[in-house]
Amino acid sequence: MASWSGWLVGWLVGWVGRLPGHAAALNTLFEDLVTNQCPLIARRFTVGSSESGRMIYGIRLTHQVALSENESPKPAVRLTANIHGDETVGREMLIAFAERLCRDYGTPNADDVTWLLDNTVIYIIPSLNPDGFALGMRENSRGVDLNRDYPTRFEANQDDTAGRQAETAAMMDWTRARSFALSGTMHGGALVASYPWDSSVTGDDIYAATEDDAMYRRLARIYADANPSMAASPVFPNGITNGADWYSIVGTLQDYMVLRGTPSITFELSDNKSPPESALAGFWNDNRLALMQYAYQVHVSASGRVVDSSGQPIPGAACGIDSIEYGYKAPTNPHSGRFWRLVPEPGTYSVTCAAEGYTAVTKTVIVHEATIADPPTPTEQAHAFAQFVLPTAADAPAETTAGKIATDSTAGINIWMTLFLFVQISLIICAVVIYLNYRHKARHAGRF
Repeated sequence: MASWSGWLVGWLVGWVGRLPGHAAALNTLFEDLVTNQCPLIARRFTVGSSESGRMIYGIRLTHQVALSENESPKPAVRLTANIHGDETVGREMLIAFAERLCRDYGTPNADDVTWLLDNTVIYIIPSLNPDGFALGMRENSRGVDLNRDYPTRFEANQDDTAGRQAETAAMMDWTRARSFALSGTMHGGALVASYPWDSSVTGDDIYAATEDDAMYRRLARIYADANPSMAASPVFPNGITNGADWYSIVGTLQDYMVLRGTPSITFELSDNKSPPESALAGFWNDNRLALMQYAYQVHVSASGRVVDSSGQPIPGAACGIDSIEYGYKAPTNPHSGRFWRLVPEPGTYSVTCAAEGYTAVTKTVIVHEATIADPPTPTEQAHAFAQFVLPTAADAPAETTAGKIATDSTAGINIWMTLFLFVQISLIICAVVIYLNYRHKARHAGRF
């Protein structure tokens, strides 16, 4: 908002934002979890700051949390909320989810939480728009809708932060420095699980499917089926919708994550964007199981490690499912070489990993179901994993164009040698025949 009134709102929010408030309270809450309640499985972090200087806080939860983010051998799930400041339910649900994971890990009757954190890294960022939350407004302090501020699939440079809001640029920079296998973002104002694309090519409100549409529909159904109110939606069949089919928009966080090779779903948690505090317990009952089931889905993946012939990770490597020709390619972690590529459903898959300057390698894996009631066993996890050693193009076996040319040339030389020998033998035979015929005529010439 470039008007004078917009500048005034921004200045006032900037001033108020530096006073103790909601962002500071969230930081205090996370600090208590990290320091006092679950220090062995939790770490607080900051994404960056808002336009008015409020910090964007998050918490990372996992077993062996002391390992650096790039050393962890587990897939990472990122959950965010409150990108629209007046949509508050998602913020409170993620705070409650963090508290539950912290409180229940390793306790009796909480095997689902323990398994999840033993096998997964969970990142939770309850408020992507702390200024908007503090003022009870949709936009940030400059009047910009942050869920229209991300790069789109129609832009050439999808990593450019120039001209974007501080919250957007911070989130983009922070995300690029990490590897996520699955993402989800919480909204309010409806009750539905919305899957990509959010934008159609024409801008019309029509179905805009990705090549992984079956996978996204499954992910949306997993959450909606575990949320009774969402599943019973009178507006959206089965509680799910394609984003662009609902209404087409550009610049969303969901589509940006999909562009980066990280599956993402948008969860609209309440028709009322800011319900009274007394309603939160009911929302938690609806979303508690759904959040767990969704996080478990990161393990319905073909997984592996991509290295070169010396065992070192290959920057820029990515892996795809052969049966989904134009499906997303899961990028590998440049530090560990690990990747997780979600699949449409459990089953056997042919996976190809490739990188520039290297020869692609294909392997077969078996992916099993992953639910709270039936998490994959270590053996089943091993079935879904493969090690990919990519030879450099120069070391590749005779599958390259150069190799084929060499083979074809050798075959040509062999053919010419064969023809040469055939002609020589034929000439010798002809000479012998002529000579014998001459002798025969000479021997019988005197009879006449």
